[in-house]
Amino acid sequence: MGGRLLAAARGADDWLATRLGPTRVLFVLSDGYGFSCQAEVIRHLAGRPGVVVATTTDRPRPVDEIVLADPQEATLFRAHYQDPRRAAWRKWHMVVDTHRSAFYPKRHALRLFMHHGPGFGILGAKVAVAEEFDGFLGLSAIQRGIFERLRPGLFDQRHAFFAVGFPKDDPFARNTYDRVAILTNLGLDPRLPTLLITSHWQAGATLRCFRAAPFARLAEA
Repeated sequence: MGGRLLAAARGADDWLATRLGPTRVLFVLSDGYGFSCQAEVIRHLAGRPGVVVATTTDRPRPVDEIVLADPQEATLFRAHYQDPRRAAWRKWHMVVDTHRSAFYPKRHALRLFMHHGPGFGILGAKVAVAEEFDGFLGLSAIQRGIFERLRPGLFDQRHAFFAVGFPKDDPFARNTYDRVAILTNLGLDPRLPTLLITSHWQAGATLRCFRAAPFARLAEA
């Protein structure tokens, strides 16, 4: 009986939230790398009418201890910040994470996961992550195909996949560049095709572990 009453109360809460007030989106910060990926989306949504955005952390911690590499991102985070203990009880239409986190909304919300590193070369088969969230904000249709080979039917019913690219790279994509000038400045022959290899920031990343050795071998192939 108690379970049915709770379900009815949540249903009424959802019904009212979809009809009253603006669309409310909460972005959960786990680390600076993840927030750098969220920041471009927050800036875009914050300027739209009928949308309220907020930021919080994955667990209670002093805001002054949160270190973000970009001062503009730090300002953006603090401008929309809500304490996670308060944010957990507020009504959100969507909660966006870049990591599995301890933050748990007490009221119904769509849980969305977005990458925090693949724009630098890290893709990964995050099937288990996709199963935990209502929506997965992925890079491309190719990535969805990888998921579906690993777990057929993953996005057929309960879970959804949205190919959104990598928002952190959007400012770069909007600019124009002179390929010949860039390659010449790097000492590369612009007449040859360019292979760009990126590495993760972690201690076990390719560049930190092997330096230039894998690329020297590749160049000899």
